[in-house]
Amino acid sequence: MSNRQDLSYPATAAIEQFRLVSTATGSVTATAGSTTKPYGVAQNSADASGDLVTVQLVGIALCTVDGSGTNVAVGDELMPAAGGKLVAHVAATGNYRCARALQASTTANAEIFVLLYDRLTADV
Repeated sequence: MSNRQDLSYPATAAIEQFRLVSTATGSVTATAGSTTKPYGVAQNSADASGDLVTVQLVGIALCTVDGSGTNVAVGDELMPAAGGKLVAHVAATGNYRCARALQASTTANAEIFVLLYDRLTADV
């Protein structure tokens, strides 16, 4: 039995595969930063607005991270960043904790496995 849940949505603009997306009005877009509430991970790329994107909502997912500024270590909590990437979580008002790193990264645009949280928490 799998704990993975995927649904498809139209994109509002181009979205790269394995990027975090947020949703509004029934469509998805890449997350814009740490205070953007993430919805899931794009399992395919969208070239333009209206293209269908399969979104993984929970479970273990392959995601694009940016470990070049602050290294991502195994077990780190992660938060959304610009362009739908994930970065190591920094405690600040409004920052979302959305996943836990299952692999490490010290480079930009690395793809690692993460455990997506099914309950999102924003710092207060």
